[in-house]
Amino acid sequence: MAMMSALKSESEPVDYEEGLRTAKGDWYIKDIAKPVELAFKGQDIVSTQCFAGEPLTGTPRSGPHFEMDVKMGGFPLVATMRKKGTSTYLMFFSSGMLWSKGSPLTTAATSAPNGLVGAAVGQPMSEVKKHNTKESAWVVLHGQVYDLTAFLGDHPGGEEVVLQWAGKDATKFWSAIHKKDWIKEYTKPEWCLGPVGPEPANEQLKEKDDEIKTLRAEISRLSSIPTKPSQGLQDAFRAADAAKLASSSVAAPDKPPAVEAADRVKLEGRRVVVIGHGPVGHDFVVKLVGMVGDGALDITVLGEEPRMAYDRVHLTEYFEHHDPSKLSMCDQGWFNDHKVSCSINARVEKIDRELRCISVRDTKTGSVKEMPYDACVMATGSYPFVPPMTNLTTETLGVFVYRTIEDLEGMTLWAKKAKRCAVIGGGLLGLEAAKAAFDLGVETHVLEVANYLMPTQLEEGGGKALQKMIAEMNIKVHTGVRIKSIEVEKGTLLGVRLTDSELTEETLLDFDMLVVSAGIRARDELARDCGVAVGARGGVVVDSRMRSSDPHIFAIGEVASYQGMCYGLIAPGWDQATVLAKNFEDATWGLKGSGGTSTPAGEPPLYEGSDLSTKLKLLGVDVASFGSNLDFWFQRQFDDSNASKLGLTSTLQVDPFTGLYRKLIFSTETKKLMGGLLVGNADDYFNLVTLSKQDDLGKKMPQDLFMGGGGGDQDVGELSDDTVVCLCQKVTKKDIFDAVKEQDCCTIPDLKRCTTAGLGCGGCILNTGFIPKLLKTALEECGKKMFTGISPLFPFTRQELFQIIKVKELKTWEEVVEHCGREGKIADVSKAMSGDEVCKPVVASILASLWQENPTKDGLRQLQDTNDRFLGNIQRSGQYSVIPRVPGGEITADELILLGTVAKKYNLWTKVTGAQRIGLFGANVWQLPDIWEDVVYGKSSFTSSDGKVSVSVETPGMESGHAYGKALRAVKTCVGTSWCRFGLLDSVGVGNRLEQRYKGFRAPHKWKMGVSGCMRECAEAQGKDIGLVAANDGWNLYVGGNHGTSPKHATLFMSALTDDEAIKYIDRIMMYYTFTSGPLTRTSKWLEGLEGGIEHLRDVVVDDKLNLCAELDERMAAQVDTFECEWKKVVDTPALRKQFRQFVNTDDKKYGDLEWEPSRRQHKIMVEDLPTVIGPAKINKDQADATWRWLDVGHTDDYATNSGGAAKVSKTELAIFQHKAMGKWYATQNSCPHKQLQVLSRGMIGMQGDTPKVACPIHKNTYNLETGKGISNAGLNVAAFDVKVEAGRVLVHLPPDEVLDKALAREDPNGNAEAECGSGCKLPENLDW
Repeated sequence: MAMMSALKSESEPVDYEEGLRTAKGDWYIKDIAKPVELAFKGQDIVSTQCFAGEPLTGTPRSGPHFEMDVKMGGFPLVATMRKKGTSTYLMFFSSGMLWSKGSPLTTAATSAPNGLVGAAVGQPMSEVKKHNTKESAWVVLHGQVYDLTAFLGDHPGGEEVVLQWAGKDATKFWSAIHKKDWIKEYTKPEWCLGPVGPEPANEQLKEKDDEIKTLRAEISRLSSIPTKPSQGLQDAFRAADAAKLASSSVAAPDKPPAVEAADRVKLEGRRVVVIGHGPVGHDFVVKLVGMVGDGALDITVLGEEPRMAYDRVHLTEYFEHHDPSKLSMCDQGWFNDHKVSCSINARVEKIDRELRCISVRDTKTGSVKEMPYDACVMATGSYPFVPPMTNLTTETLGVFVYRTIEDLEGMTLWAKKAKRCAVIGGGLLGLEAAKAAFDLGVETHVLEVANYLMPTQLEEGGGKALQKMIAEMNIKVHTGVRIKSIEVEKGTLLGVRLTDSELTEETLLDFDMLVVSAGIRARDELARDCGVAVGARGGVVVDSRMRSSDPHIFAIGEVASYQGMCYGLIAPGWDQATVLAKNFEDATWGLKGSGGTSTPAGEPPLYEGSDLSTKLKLLGVDVASFGSNLDFWFQRQFDDSNASKLGLTSTLQVDPFTGLYRKLIFSTETKKLMGGLLVGNADDYFNLVTLSKQDDLGKKMPQDLFMGGGGGDQDVGELSDDTVVCLCQKVTKKDIFDAVKEQDCCTIPDLKRCTTAGLGCGGCILNTGFIPKLLKTALEECGKKMFTGISPLFPFTRQELFQIIKVKELKTWEEVVEHCGREGKIADVSKAMSGDEVCKPVVASILASLWQENPTKDGLRQLQDTNDRFLGNIQRSGQYSVIPRVPGGEITADELILLGTVAKKYNLWTKVTGAQRIGLFGANVWQLPDIWEDVVYGKSSFTSSDGKVSVSVETPGMESGHAYGKALRAVKTCVGTSWCRFGLLDSVGVGNRLEQRYKGFRAPHKWKMGVSGCMRECAEAQGKDIGLVAANDGWNLYVGGNHGTSPKHATLFMSALTDDEAIKYIDRIMMYYTFTSGPLTRTSKWLEGLEGGIEHLRDVVVDDKLNLCAELDERMAAQVDTFECEWKKVVDTPALRKQFRQFVNTDDKKYGDLEWEPSRRQHKIMVEDLPTVIGPAKINKDQADATWRWLDVGHTDDYATNSGGAAKVSKTELAIFQHKAMGKWYATQNSCPHKQLQVLSRGMIGMQGDTPKVACPIHKNTYNLETGKGISNAGLNVAAFDVKVEAGRVLVHLPPDEVLDKALAREDPNGNAEAECGSGCKLPENLDW
C-alpha cells in the first residue's frame, strides 16, 4: 500500500479520451508476470481471462478523467487510470490492486538502514525460513534481513523470544514494543544481510500463485454475499396478502360440509390435479398410484418451488452437507415410470369451480395456461407467519424465514458476514432455526413471547428445563418478550427493539441477522378466492373423507382444517394422504370397464383425527410429548391447574444436574397413563406411547414407570396386532409380522421398502424403537434368524464363510461366489461376481490366511483395498508410507544408514513410529518399486547438489514391515537382559524370534505384540493383542489387549511358560482367532464376544477339547514355511512393477496431491486438506456435442481386469476401469470430490445392486460408474465419460482439451519433488497460474 501511495502521488490522471485509447491491450497485475488482456465489447471493457469464473467487465464513467465501474468475479470495484512520466500507464483499483500497462511492475529494492545496500537481489524468504535455530537465527524487520545469531545471548528478553521469530518476518511484533530507529541501536551493520529479495523462479511463482488463490477466494466470498432481500420473506408476505385479499373478496363462503360417512367419494373423470408438491402431496400421489396402478388415473402434480418434493422434517440436516439431493424424495424418473405428470415452478393462481379448471402460471417464463380437472387435491401446505414489526418490509436485507431449501441457502450466504442472529419463536420450528443459525457459526438468540419454550407441547416446568439445557450450549434465550420494531439502515437490519410482556420496559439489541419462525398459517387463499369453505382459524374445511364443501375439491396436510384444527405436523398429513388415496381407489371402481368388479371390497376408511405425539431432538436435546388422545393437548391435561379438575394426577422427576425433566400424567381412578412430557432423555418414548394407548397399565404400576424403569423392557409379545409401532406411517405390529412371513423381509431396509416403516422421523427403527425387536421376534417365529452376513452378497458370517472355504478348498474369488453367494437374493450371479468394497477384502483375507497366497497374485490383487494392492499405507496426500520390518525394534547402524540414504535420495519425511520402526512418508506410487529395491537389496547412494553430503551403503537388506496389511505389524520390546539391570529374560531375542515367525501372517485385523523383560512393563505388552511379560519363573502370556479408540487391558492366559511353550500357545491362539473372528475385529473384541471367554480359549488351545490343536499347529507351520517378502517379489517381477505406474498412457509423473512445506528441519505436507467439492460434476458425458472426440488412452492389456488405472489427457487425470461383471469399460475423473485427491483409479470397483460403482480408497465414498453420481453421498459427484474398445485400444469420448482442462484439471503441486532429490525426478515444466 505504501508503494501504491507513492506511485499515486508521482502520477497524473489520464483524460477520458486517452484512457479509452489506452485501455485496450495487455495489463500486468503487480508482481505477476502473466498479462491480462483487455478488449472492448460494445461500450464496455472486458478481459479475455476469467476471475472466479467470470471475465472482468468495466463500464467507463463520463467525466474529464478516465474512471470505470468494474465487476471482477461478481464484486464491484472502481478503477482509475493514471500516467507516470511519458509512457507508464497505471490502473488503481479501489480494492488495492495495482495494474501496469505493457510491462510488469514489481516492488523496488530499498537500502538497508545501516547504509549497506546488500546484494542487488537480496535474500528470498525461502532462504530466511531455513535459518530458525540457535546455530543460525535470521529475522526480517521492516523489509531487511538480520542475522541475530550473535545477539541471542544479549537480547534483554532472552533468546527464546528471538528464536520464536527466527526464520520469520517479526516486523509487527517488533513495532508493537519498539521504535523503528532502535534497530540501529541493537544491531551491528554487518548483521544486516540486505533486503528481502525475490524468490527463485519456482518459489516466486508458487508465492504469486498463492496470492492469486487468496484473491480469488476473497472475490468468491464477497460475491457470494446476497444483495437482494430473502425470497422466502417476500413469499411469506405475498401469501399473507393473498389470503387477506381472498378473505375480503368472498361475500359468503359455503357452509362447512356435513360429515356423511355413507357418502362415498365419486370421480366423474380420470383427471386428478394435485396442487402442491411437498412431502404430503407426494406421499398421496405415491400411495394413490400404488393402489390404482400406473396410468389408471391421469394425475398431474403442480409444485410452486423450483425443485420436486423434499424432506422438510430433516431440513436442518441440509447444513451438514449443503446438498439438496440428499433431502430429495423423488426424481423425474419416478414420474416417468409411473405415468404421472409433474411440473415445478408452477403456481396455481385461480380455481374455476364452475368450469372445473385451474389457471397455472410458470414462475420462470410468466406464461399462464388453463388445466381442467375432475378432482382437485389441495396440498398447498402453509406459509411462515411473520408478525407485524415496524420498519420490516419485503425489501429488508438480513431477514429470513425458515421454510425452504432456498431460505437455508440464503441464511448460509448471509451468515458469512453476520455476527449475531436473533430467531423469533421458541417453538418446534424456532428451535430448529436456532440450531441452524448456531451451526452457521453466529451468536444465536431465541426470542419467545411466552414465559417458557415450546408452550404448545410443554408446560412451564418442561419448557424451563429445556431452556436451561439450551442456554448451556451458549444459545441465549429471551422469554416473555415482544418484538416492537426492527432497526434498519439503508435497507439492512441493524437490530431488534424488544419490550416485556407488560410493555413497560424497552430494550434495543444489536443483530445483523433475523430468522422469523413464529408459526405457520394455512395456504388457503385459493379456497377463499373460489368460495370453498374455510375454518374460523384458517384452512380448507374437510369432512372425514378429506372432501371440502365442493365435492370435487379435496385438501390434505397443513392446509386442511378438520373439526376446526389444522395440524402442523407431518404425520397427520400422511394419515390424511392415506385416507384420501384409499377413497380415490374406491372411487376408481366406478371408472373401470366391464372387465373389472363393479364394486370394491370393503368400506373406504374415514379420517378421525391424528395423534399429536412427537419425539424430537432439538439442539441435541431429546424432547417428547405424548398423549392417549387429542384431549391431552386440547385440554392441556399436563398443566397442574387443569389436572385436578379432570381427575388426573402426575409423577414428576427433575434432575438439576443432567437437566432431565420427566412428567407422566395418570388417571387418578384407573391409573391409566394419559400422556407425558420428556425433556433430556426420551429413550423409552415408544414404550410409553404404546402404554398410553392401552386401557390400563396391565401388570405395571405408575411407580414402575418412574425414572424410566418400567417402559424400557416391555415384551413385544404383549403388544396387540393393531398396535401402531410407526407413528408417522401408521404401521402396525401385524404389518411387520406379515411382511416377514409373506414377503420374506429379513432386514430393516426390507421392512422400510415393504411397509414404509421408518420413512418418517426414523425413530421407530432405532434400537430404542419397537421395530428391530419385532423383526427379531417375527423371524424367530418363522424359524429364521436376522441377516448377519458379511454383505448383501454372502449370507454367512466370516466364521461360517471361513469354514466353508476351508472345507471345500475354494481358492479363488469366483469359486467363493459360486459356492457361497446368497441364493435367491442375487438376481444376476454374473454381476455379483464383481462384489463390493466390503466383502472382497474379507474373502481376500481368508484366502491369504488359509492358502498363504501372495496378495500380489493376479485375481487376488483386485480384491485388495489400496493399502494391500500397492503394499503401503495411503496418506492424506495420495502418497504412501514405506516402513521396513525392524524385528523386535532391533536395528543395525548399517540399516539406519540405509534408511537415511533412501530418505535423502527420494526426499521422504522420516519418523520413528510407535511400533519401534522407522517410517518413510511421502512416497509417490510410481516411486515405490524403486524405493523398495534399494531397501530389500540394501544398496543405495546419494550425493547432495552442493556436494556436502555423499553416502553409499550396502547391507543385507530389509523386508516389508507389513504396515499396510491386516497382519502382524510389529513386536515391541524392551532391552531386557541384553542391557537392562532389571531384566529377567531376553525380551529382545524372543521378540525378534516372534516377529520373524509371524511376519506376513494375515488375520481378520491387524495385530500387535509386545515383550517386556520384567514386570516394569516398558514394552507395554499388556496393551497388545499378544503380550509376554517376564517373571522369575518364566513368561506370563496375555491375550486381547488393545490401545487406540477403545483401550483394553489384556487378559492373563497362562503363566510360567518357556519360550517354546509361549510360541506354541500363541500359534494356536492366533490361528483359532483367524478361524472364528468376525471381519475387521481386533482380538480384544473377539475375546469379549467369544462364548465362554478366556476359559473356552484355554479349553481349545491347551486342553484340545475341540480336537483342533493338530490342525492349528499344522496351519501355522504352513504359514511360517511359505513366507515370501511381497515387496521383493514386486521388485523382481517386471509385470508387477508395471502396476505401479502413475499413468497408463504416458510416462508423466507427479508428486502427490498436496503441497509440501519446511517444518521442524524436514519437509512435510501442508496440514490443510483441499476443499470438498459439493454439487453436480463440472462436466459429464450427457453434455457431449460435435466437438467431442474419441481419444486413445492405451491398450486393453495395460489395464488390469476388474480394476482401474489412471490416464492423463492434456492436464487432466482420468480413471479408467475394466468391469468384467458388467462386460464394460468406464471412465471418470480421477479426483474424488471429497478431498480432491487424484486417487479414484486406485479404488475398488463392485456393484451396488445393479449399479456398477467405485469406492474411493481414501474415505470409501462410492460413485456410480455409469453416471458419475454419488452413491454414499449424493452431494459428491464425478464426471463420467463413455468408453469403447476398438482393435484392442481403449478409447474415451472427451471434449476438447481446453474444455476438459477448464472443468477438471488442477496443476500438480510441488510435493516432495526437490532439487536435492537424487532419484532422477524433475520439476514439472511450464508451471503456470
